Amino acid sequence: YNLRKEGIVQEVSHKNIDGGNCVKFGIFEQCNVGVPGKEIWTFKGLREGETIAEFTYAQHWDGGLAGKTIKVLFTVNSRLEVKATYLTEVVLETNASTGNSLSYPLWSYTLSKQGIVQEISRSACSPFVSCMCIEGSACTCPNNCAEGQEIWTFKGLCEGETIAEFTHDTIGEKRWILFKVNSNLEIAAIYLETQ
Repeated sequence: YNLRKEGIVQEVSHKNIDGGNCVKFGIFEQCNVGVPGKEIWTFKGLREGETIAEFTYAQHWDGGLAGKTIKVLFTVNSRLEVKATYLTEVVLETNASTGNSLSYPLWSYTLSKQGIVQEISRSACSPFVSCMCIEGSACTCPNNCAEGQEIWTFKGLCEGETIAEFTHDTIGEKRWILFKVNSNLEIAAIYLETQ
Protein backbone atom coordinates (compact mmCIF):
# COMPACT_ATOMS: atom_id res chain seq x y z
CA TYR A 1 0.00 0.00 0.00
CA ASN A 2 0.97 3.65 -0.22
CA LEU A 3 -0.37 6.72 1.56
CA ARG A 4 -1.14 9.94 -0.31
CA LYS A 5 -0.40 12.06 2.81
CA GLU A 6 2.18 10.88 5.34
CA GLY A 7 2.01 11.56 9.09
CA ILE A 8 -1.75 11.02 9.62
CA VAL A 9 -1.73 7.26 10.34
CA GLN A 10 0.96 4.67 11.02
CA GLU A 11 0.87 0.93 10.47
CA VAL A 12 1.00 -0.97 13.78
CA SER A 13 0.78 -4.52 12.46
CA HIS A 14 0.31 -6.55 9.29
CA LYS A 15 -0.74 -10.21 9.14
CA ASN A 16 -0.97 -12.45 6.11
CA ILE A 17 -3.40 -15.32 6.59
CA ASP A 18 -2.72 -17.82 3.79
CA GLY A 19 -5.81 -19.58 2.50
CA GLY A 20 -3.78 -22.13 0.56
CA ASN A 21 -3.36 -25.73 1.62
CA CYS A 22 0.27 -26.74 1.82
CA VAL A 23 1.39 -30.36 1.88
CA LYS A 24 4.91 -31.46 2.87
CA PHE A 25 6.68 -34.26 1.02
CA GLY A 26 9.86 -34.82 3.02
CA ILE A 27 11.81 -31.57 2.69
CA PHE A 28 9.61 -30.25 -0.15
CA GLU A 29 6.43 -28.25 0.32
CA GLN A 30 3.69 -27.90 -2.32
CA CYS A 31 1.07 -25.16 -1.87
CA ASN A 32 -2.08 -24.47 -3.85
CA VAL A 33 -1.70 -21.28 -5.86
CA GLY A 34 -4.59 -18.86 -6.29
CA VAL A 35 -6.47 -19.93 -3.16
CA PRO A 36 -8.04 -16.92 -1.39
CA GLY A 37 -6.27 -15.62 1.69
CA LYS A 38 -6.44 -12.47 3.82
CA GLU A 39 -4.14 -9.65 4.76
CA ILE A 40 -4.99 -7.64 7.85
CA TRP A 41 -3.46 -4.26 8.68
CA THR A 42 -3.84 -2.33 11.91
CA PHE A 43 -3.25 1.44 11.93
CA LYS A 44 -3.02 4.03 14.68
CA GLY A 45 -3.72 7.75 14.40
CA LEU A 46 -0.76 10.13 14.63
CA ARG A 47 -2.53 13.45 14.17
CA GLU A 48 -5.95 14.78 13.23
CA GLY A 49 -6.62 14.77 9.49
CA GLU A 50 -7.40 12.63 6.45
CA THR A 51 -5.33 10.55 4.06
CA ILE A 52 -6.05 7.99 1.37
CA ALA A 53 -4.30 4.61 1.31
CA GLU A 54 -4.10 2.64 -1.93
CA PHE A 55 -3.79 -1.12 -1.41
CA THR A 56 -2.72 -2.95 -4.58
CA TYR A 57 -3.36 -6.66 -4.91
CA ALA A 58 -0.79 -8.51 -7.03
CA GLN A 59 -1.24 -12.01 -8.40
CA HIS A 60 2.20 -13.50 -7.88
CA TRP A 61 1.40 -16.61 -9.91
CA ASP A 62 0.78 -14.32 -12.91
CA GLY A 63 4.16 -12.63 -12.67
CA GLY A 64 3.12 -10.07 -10.06
CA LEU A 65 0.65 -8.20 -12.25
CA ALA A 66 -1.58 -5.83 -10.34
CA GLY A 67 -5.03 -7.36 -10.02
CA LYS A 68 -6.92 -4.49 -8.40
CA THR A 69 -6.47 -1.50 -6.16
CA ILE A 70 -8.58 -0.84 -3.09
CA LYS A 71 -8.68 2.76 -1.82
CA VAL A 72 -9.41 3.56 1.80
CA LEU A 73 -9.96 6.98 3.36
CA PHE A 74 -8.49 7.18 6.88
CA THR A 75 -10.06 9.93 9.02
CA VAL A 76 -8.36 10.66 12.36
CA ASN A 77 -10.25 12.75 14.91
CA SER A 78 -8.85 14.92 17.73
CA ARG A 79 -8.75 11.87 20.07
CA LEU A 80 -6.58 10.10 17.43
CA GLU A 81 -9.33 7.55 16.72
CA VAL A 82 -9.10 6.15 13.19
CA LYS A 83 -12.09 5.55 10.92
CA ALA A 84 -11.58 3.69 7.61
CA THR A 85 -13.94 4.17 4.65
CA TYR A 86 -13.76 2.37 1.27
CA LEU A 87 -13.48 4.65 -1.79
CA THR A 88 -13.73 4.52 -5.55
CA GLU A 89 -12.54 6.95 -8.21
CA VAL A 90 -14.24 8.02 -11.43
CA VAL A 91 -11.92 9.35 -14.14
CA LEU A 92 -13.29 11.12 -17.24
CA GLU A 93 -11.43 12.73 -20.13
CA THR A 94 -11.94 16.49 -20.38
CA ASN A 95 -10.97 16.81 -24.08
CA ALA A 96 -9.39 20.22 -23.58
CA SER A 97 -9.36 20.91 -27.34
CA THR A 98 -13.17 21.30 -27.36
CA GLY A 99 -13.31 24.03 -24.75
CA ASN A 100 -11.34 26.30 -22.46
CA SER A 101 -9.17 23.87 -20.50
CA LEU A 102 -8.54 26.48 -17.82
CA SER A 103 -12.21 26.66 -16.82
CA TYR A 104 -12.58 23.51 -14.74
CA PRO A 105 -14.80 21.70 -13.93
CA LEU A 106 -15.94 20.64 -17.41
CA TRP A 107 -18.11 17.71 -16.23
CA SER A 108 -21.10 17.82 -13.90
CA TYR A 109 -23.29 14.95 -12.68
CA THR A 110 -26.64 14.05 -11.17
CA LEU A 111 -27.49 10.91 -9.17
CA SER A 112 -30.58 8.78 -9.86
CA LYS A 113 -30.91 8.02 -6.13
CA GLN A 114 -29.56 10.24 -3.34
CA GLY A 115 -28.00 8.95 -0.09
CA ILE A 116 -26.12 5.93 -1.54
CA VAL A 117 -22.78 7.61 -2.36
CA GLN A 118 -21.07 10.87 -1.49
CA GLU A 119 -18.39 12.77 -3.40
CA ILE A 120 -15.47 13.50 -1.09
CA SER A 121 -13.05 15.13 -3.52
CA ARG A 122 -12.57 16.29 -7.07
CA SER A 123 -9.41 17.15 -8.97
CA ALA A 124 -8.39 17.90 -12.55
CA CYS A 125 -5.26 17.55 -14.65
CA SER A 126 -4.60 19.93 -17.51
CA PRO A 127 -1.80 20.84 -19.91
CA PHE A 128 -1.25 24.07 -17.93
CA VAL A 129 -1.45 22.72 -14.37
CA SER A 130 -0.22 19.20 -13.59
CA CYS A 131 -3.01 18.75 -11.04
CA MET A 132 -5.38 21.03 -9.18
CA CYS A 133 -7.83 20.31 -6.43
CA ILE A 134 -11.31 21.61 -7.18
CA GLU A 135 -13.01 20.69 -3.91
CA GLY A 136 -12.94 18.32 -0.95
CA SER A 137 -10.97 18.12 2.27
CA ALA A 138 -9.38 14.83 1.19
CA CYS A 139 -8.46 16.23 -2.22
CA THR A 140 -4.98 15.22 -3.24
CA CYS A 141 -3.71 14.57 -6.70
CA PRO A 142 -3.56 10.90 -7.64
CA ASN A 143 -0.24 9.42 -8.72
CA ASN A 144 -1.70 8.59 -12.14
CA CYS A 145 -2.97 12.10 -12.94
CA ALA A 146 -2.88 12.37 -16.74
CA GLU A 147 -3.32 15.49 -18.83
CA GLY A 148 -6.94 16.21 -19.71
CA GLN A 149 -8.73 14.34 -16.91
CA GLU A 150 -11.17 15.09 -14.12
CA ILE A 151 -11.11 12.73 -11.14
CA TRP A 152 -13.85 12.29 -8.53
CA THR A 153 -13.49 10.23 -5.36
CA PHE A 154 -16.66 8.75 -3.85
CA LYS A 155 -17.48 6.83 -0.68
CA GLY A 156 -20.48 4.62 0.05
CA LEU A 157 -23.04 5.82 2.60
CA CYS A 158 -25.42 2.85 2.65
CA GLU A 159 -26.06 -0.40 0.81
CA GLY A 160 -27.68 0.09 -2.59
CA GLU A 161 -27.23 1.22 -6.18
CA THR A 162 -27.40 4.57 -7.93
CA ILE A 163 -26.53 5.78 -11.43
CA ALA A 164 -24.54 8.97 -11.93
CA GLU A 165 -25.21 10.74 -15.22
CA PHE A 166 -22.15 12.84 -16.08
CA THR A 167 -22.58 15.62 -18.67
CA HIS A 168 -19.69 17.45 -20.35
CA ASP A 169 -20.65 21.10 -19.91
CA THR A 170 -19.00 22.26 -23.17
CA ILE A 171 -19.99 19.61 -25.73
CA GLY A 172 -22.97 17.93 -24.01
CA GLU A 173 -21.47 14.42 -24.13
CA LYS A 174 -22.93 12.05 -21.52
CA ARG A 175 -21.42 9.17 -19.52
CA TRP A 176 -23.13 6.90 -16.99
CA ILE A 177 -21.58 5.29 -13.92
CA LEU A 178 -23.38 2.66 -11.85
CA PHE A 179 -22.31 2.79 -8.20
CA LYS A 180 -22.85 -0.42 -6.20
CA VAL A 181 -22.39 -0.30 -2.42
CA ASN A 182 -22.54 -3.51 -0.36
CA SER A 183 -23.38 -3.98 3.33
CA ASN A 184 -19.70 -3.43 4.31
CA LEU A 185 -19.85 -0.08 2.43
CA GLU A 186 -17.37 -1.36 -0.15
CA ILE A 187 -18.05 0.65 -3.30
CA ALA A 188 -17.65 -0.18 -6.98
CA ALA A 189 -18.00 2.14 -9.98
CA ILE A 190 -19.10 0.43 -13.20
CA TYR A 191 -18.87 2.41 -16.44
CA LEU A 192 -22.02 1.87 -18.54
CA GLU A 193 -22.44 2.26 -22.32
CA THR A 194 -25.96 3.68 -21.96
CA GLN A 195 -28.37 4.33 -19.13
